Amino acid sequence: MKRRNKSSQLFSLLCILLQHISNLVGNPKIVLPVPAFNVINGGSHAGNKLAMQEFMILPVGASSFKEAMKMGDFAPNIQENKEGLELLKTAIEKAGYTGKVVIGMDVAASEFYSSDKKYDLNFKEENNDGSQKISGDALKDLYKSFVSEYPNVSIEDPFDQDDWENYVEMTVECGEKVQIVGDDLLVTNPKRVEKAINEMSCNAVLLKSIEAVKMSKRAGWGLMASHHSGDTEDTFIADLSVGLSTDKSRPELLADQSVLPNTISSNPDHDPTPGVGKSAWSELQSLCTSIEILNSLNLNNHWMKEFFSWQCVSRTQNAHWVFGEVRVFAREFDHVEIMFREHLRNDPYRMEDMDLYSYVLYAKEACAALSYLAHKVVLTDKYRPESCCIIGNYYNLKGQHEKAVIYFRRALKLNKYLSAWTLMGHEYVEMKNTHAAIDAYRRAVDINPCDYRTWYGLGQAYEMMGMPFYALYYFRKSIFFLPNDSRLWIAMAKCYQTEQLYMLEEEYHLIKLHQKLGRNEEAAFYFEKDLERMDAEGLEGPNKFEALIFLATHFKTHKKFAEAEVYCTRLLDYSGHCSFAFAYLSLDFFFVFLLNIYIDKRTKTWKKGQKDREV
Repeated sequence: MKRRNKSSQLFSLLCILLQHISNLVGNPKIVLPVPAFNVINGGSHAGNKLAMQEFMILPVGASSFKEAMKMGDFAPNIQENKEGLELLKTAIEKAGYTGKVVIGMDVAASEFYSSDKKYDLNFKEENNDGSQKISGDALKDLYKSFVSEYPNVSIEDPFDQDDWENYVEMTVECGEKVQIVGDDLLVTNPKRVEKAINEMSCNAVLLKSIEAVKMSKRAGWGLMASHHSGDTEDTFIADLSVGLSTDKSRPELLADQSVLPNTISSNPDHDPTPGVGKSAWSELQSLCTSIEILNSLNLNNHWMKEFFSWQCVSRTQNAHWVFGEVRVFAREFDHVEIMFREHLRNDPYRMEDMDLYSYVLYAKEACAALSYLAHKVVLTDKYRPESCCIIGNYYNLKGQHEKAVIYFRRALKLNKYLSAWTLMGHEYVEMKNTHAAIDAYRRAVDINPCDYRTWYGLGQAYEMMGMPFYALYYFRKSIFFLPNDSRLWIAMAKCYQTEQLYMLEEEYHLIKLHQKLGRNEEAAFYFEKDLERMDAEGLEGPNKFEALIFLATHFKTHKKFAEAEVYCTRLLDYSGHCSFAFAYLSLDFFFVFLLNIYIDKRTKTWKKGQKDREV
């Protein structure tokens, strides 16, 4: 028993550690990485002639982490790069893993980068004549052949750590086909990572610091966790790989290979009494965020497994109900009704989300169907908040608002239920009790400030109270959460039509104020806007007449004769009634005014021509 409790405690602590690491970088779920096995060594780590440091295989087609660990375990001595890749390809085919296992490389090109800015593939030979020195472009073409001829999906450090130009070209030309990992290039230095992101120098980073990991994830890069060639047998690299959801991980150490599967498989068979055992099950349950994850667990047969599975399934919401709620807010009521009917056939005693179904029936005014649903939930469990809301919706549809309020209050006594506050606010609006409606809506907003119905209800209540400024504010809030609902836009438009917001007199006084203060440019701007509005509405009157006179005079003063001519011509054609303040202005005045415009225009043209002749 002590041994089992110790195993459970270790598993619980591991779950907490993985969740903490995952939260550090904002991962929504924990995923085991694809292990990358180093099968051929080169570079400074081996006594052969290979310039490139490591050739790896990645079992991407394995159905589980345990199966992936079984796929890779051989390391022959190879002398030439393509020979090694050819051997790996042949081994994969003969092992029956074609399509399931791919190849990765750690080139460590900085080791064979020479001072003349070339790459010496024969740098390990004592009698090196330099015949195998190639340029960065030639090395890039070599990598392209690796990618095209072999199932190569990852190349780490393909160029020298300061050869940014070739990194950029390689990423642009091959980045969609292969993962280009920066290790020596980036050393997970956030400044170098930022530079690589801006210049598109690679598309993956070798894991060495949390801040660089966050930056790389935001850029859409992949992650690889490094084992540092057996420096330690500490298993934390495995925990870190899972917590950060790295794309590939190198399980070179025996401890790294066994810690995760051994920990997971050794824990179901223990005493689930209160203590560390129960906490282990609870932590594992919190990680099961979907049915797929639950089914993928390889747990031993134990009576506690049945309770664990049942609890996980009950906490995992069916996606159909989520889609139903989305369709309700999109007002696709017919689709939602069909979906709920189908689910009720499969689960006739379900109570969760039935209030959403009643809202659909209420919106469709399906009184008979809503009545049937209300009677059904009463027989099933009438003391559920959902039942009270369904009955309240039924009474609301029948126009019995007082009874509806009673059932919504009952729902709130059973639970501080969001939709009950909102629905009760709707009832108070129907009963013209705006103060009670506002109080109910505000309580609903405190619980869920993202429900557009609550903001819309507040807008309706303030509109009924003759307070369009408040109503406009709340209608805008509702439109922010549901911008495609025409009802909300129509309600906001009605606010603009109220007398309080239709401030034409205030607008005219603002124009006159600018005119008195000598701000003729601002006055002309507002006169033009006011004139456009009056033209659109077909209005006549002294305000329009005064606007035409001011604009004609203003543009003439500023030598804008074309605009002045337009407004002066409109004055000649003006047929509306003028106020007594303008009665003294006869038709001759406009002819004289227009004549002055023509004279000024001709004078300006003559002076310009005279100046051109002098030049």
